[in-house]
Amino acid sequence: MENSLIILTLVVVLLIVGARYWQSRDSTRERRLHYDERGQLAAIGEALGQQPVRLQGKGSETTKAVHLRAGTYKVRYRFPDDVLVKVDLLDDVEAETILLKRGAGESSFAISDDGHYRFDVAPADGQSPWQFDLTRLGLPSGIEPPVWDNPEEPLM
Repeated sequence: MENSLIILTLVVVLLIVGARYWQSRDSTRERRLHYDERGQLAAIGEALGQQPVRLQGKGSETTKAVHLRAGTYKVRYRFPDDVLVKVDLLDDVEAETILLKRGAGESSFAISDDGHYRFDVAPADGQSPWQFDLTRLGLPSGIEPPVWDNPEEPLM
């Protein structure tokens, strides 16, 4: 009887330890690693959410692909005051105009699916500088949107 009780206790302890180990393996497999633009580890899992993205250039350009999560984004833009600039959001299937503006300001747009997106930026004159920041709304506390270095300074 005493041996049976010891064996039963060992079996229960092994089952508990095995279950805990199996749970930790499953959560490790689902852990996401997030890297910044320099390739440095910036966050594990959802701890930091998505960092704000700054895009800038000169003239008509289609940007490199940016991974964006589904949600609503605030876009802060700086374009020349005298040139109309059109910005289209591109996915693998379609394009959607998210900005048709001049000067500086803010707007918003929504993305329904996580994915890699590009932006087709087209100043009306084909050569003006442009800059905009994307911030996913509803970021966890502690994430600050980018700050304009000097809003009075001319673009590029």
